[in-house]
Amino acid sequence: MAILDFFHTLDLAKIEGFVADGQEEHLSLEFKSVDGSDLHAGSDRKNLARALSGFANSAGGIVVWGVRTRPNKTGLDVAAELVPIPNVSAFVAKLHELTPLYVTPPVEEVIHRKFGRPDDSGFAASFIPESDRGPHMALAGHHRYFKRAGDRYYRMEHFDISDMFGRRQRPALRLAYSLRLGSSFGGPEGQAKEVRITFSLVNEGRSSAVAPYARFQIHSGFRLHPAGAASQAEGANLHMALEQGKAPAASLVGSTDVIIHPKVPFQIAEATAELWGHHALEPCRVTYLLAALNAETIEDELIIPAAEIAAALDRSVEAGPR
Repeated sequence: MAILDFFHTLDLAKIEGFVADGQEEHLSLEFKSVDGSDLHAGSDRKNLARALSGFANSAGGIVVWGVRTRPNKTGLDVAAELVPIPNVSAFVAKLHELTPLYVTPPVEEVIHRKFGRPDDSGFAASFIPESDRGPHMALAGHHRYFKRAGDRYYRMEHFDISDMFGRRQRPALRLAYSLRLGSSFGGPEGQAKEVRITFSLVNEGRSSAVAPYARFQIHSGFRLHPAGAASQAEGANLHMALEQGKAPAASLVGSTDVIIHPKVPFQIAEATAELWGHHALEPCRVTYLLAALNAETIEDELIIPAAEIAAALDRSVEAGPR
C-alpha cells in the first residue's frame, strides 16, 4: 500500500493499535510525543523541521504525534505509550502554520490530520511526501539537511546534497493516448468502423524536456501515421519504420529546438484500425522507450484495454489523454 493510501486509513483505533502491537518505526513511519499543543517547546519544533527535511529528501513518510517510543530487544524504537495532546485542534493548526516556515525550500503537499476525542484531546498525523524540489534544509535551530534511513534520520553529507541539487526539477516524460471514433463505411465484409489512437508525450516533471526521443511499436492491427505537433514542429523528425513481418514502429528524434513544457501534451503519432463488426476486439499493446536531456530514460509497455476501444466505437467525442 502506498504511503498516502495508508495515511488515509489512519483512525483512533489504528493509532491505539500501534501501541498495543508494539509497532516498530521504519523508513516511512515515525512516532513522536509532544511537549505542548502550541509547539512552543524547542524539541517539538526541531522534531517537525527534521521530519519535513528527512522525509522529503527521502521516500516520504508519516509522523504520528502523541505516541512515545522505547527501544525493543533488537534496538528498534517501537510505539510504547499513548500520550494524548491536550488541545489537538490547536496543535494541528500550529502544524499548518509552521510547516512552510521550518524547512527551505518549503515542502509541497504536506497533509496534517487530527484524531480527536470528545474533550479535544487526541493525536495527529503528518504526511510528508517525497519531493523533487530538494534538497530541503531543516530550520528551527538545525540548519542541516537530513535523510531517512531505517528508523533514523542522518545528516546529509556534501556528496548527498550535491547529488540532490543535480537531480532537482528534472523533466519526466510519459506516453499518453486518447481514443476517438473515425469514419464508418461498408465493404464486402459488411460494416466497419475506424478507431483512432493519438499518442502524445506528456512532461510530468518540473522543468522542460529538451530534445525528446521516443521509440514505440504497436503489437496489434493498427497502422501508424505522423500526427499533430510532431509533424509540424521544426527540428522534430518522426521516422516511421514499417518493415514487412514486423510490428509497426515509429521513432521521434527531436533536436534541441524541440521543447516539451510541463503538463503540455506533444502529439507524436496516430494509429488507426478498421474494426469489422464480426471481428472480436483485442487490447492494443504498445512497447516504448522515452528519453530527453536530463530526463530518466523510461522503457515500458502500455496496454489499451479492449473495453476502452469498444467505448470509443460507441461515441463520437474524443476522450481526454490517459
